[in-house]
Amino acid sequence: MRAYGRFVWNRFGRIYPNHFVTVALLAVAVILSHMFHRNVPYENYPWNNLPSQLTLTHTWWPEPEISRWNFPSWSVSAEWFAYLFVFPLCAMVLRKKWSGGVFLAAGMFVLAVYFVSLPYIVTLPFARPYALPCVSAEFITGSLLFAAYRQRTWVVNWAQHNATWLFVAIICLVQFLNVIPGWIVVCLFPVLMLGLTSEESRIAKLLSSKLFLWLGKISYAIYMSHVFSFQIIRVFAPPERHAGMLSSARVFLLLVNLIIVIALGAGLYYLVEVPSRNYLRRVGFWRKKEAMTIPVFTRKRGEETGKMG
Repeated sequence: MRAYGRFVWNRFGRIYPNHFVTVALLAVAVILSHMFHRNVPYENYPWNNLPSQLTLTHTWWPEPEISRWNFPSWSVSAEWFAYLFVFPLCAMVLRKKWSGGVFLAAGMFVLAVYFVSLPYIVTLPFARPYALPCVSAEFITGSLLFAAYRQRTWVVNWAQHNATWLFVAIICLVQFLNVIPGWIVVCLFPVLMLGLTSEESRIAKLLSSKLFLWLGKISYAIYMSHVFSFQIIRVFAPPERHAGMLSSARVFLLLVNLIIVIALGAGLYYLVEVPSRNYLRRVGFWRKKEAMTIPVFTRKRGEETGKMG
């Protein structure tokens, strides 16, 4: 139980600081825009929605509309739900004595069921009804894939050996989604994930390069800050002003936009995410209890006697 509590606390330290800072910055921006009479759609930033935003529970309850305080946080709220309530179920699944092929098939089945039921889920009369089912299905599938990988059976070896071809096949199939059932493509992703556990394939080597590893580190910060990036770009380079520009100028603007998005994400990562995460891990609620049980050995009459430090 203590290990699970430590896991939840560490995940809180990973996801919450970026969320809190982005919501706080948006709140300040809304207040300043009101003071300077800027044209801001205030209905997208309802103050009565802030408590659920700050507790990461804004996708847990049926609401007619979801606020746009920092709309990417809908997935973070759903992930927080999964950490608290889905992971214990995943731990039970991991205790099963199934073969690697059965674990993989179960993961593909969970994704297929979710994908097939998605058209019915989105018709529910509240905002983002797919948030909790989507993230829960992904987390359960991830646990099943880990169990399959842990078995190291022929299925894993085959996926690792053919990871590059699986990646190419998925890219090709995505181009024909209008004639191929989408659930077939979705079911290939778990196999590709197993294949990417190998470092020998070309695609795995590409994704494990220093550049991609660094982008992976700051990816969550980019995800949480890209709303600000787009707003800055929209203010200084409105799309309607560049509709008639040459293709070369558009490519240049695209590169500038990309630099802004990455720069703001890197800033949030190094200034907020890393320091906050490290601090919260140092002050974890289990630290004091662990410190009380560290044995300190002293010499007494030629023998070592344990004392509680």
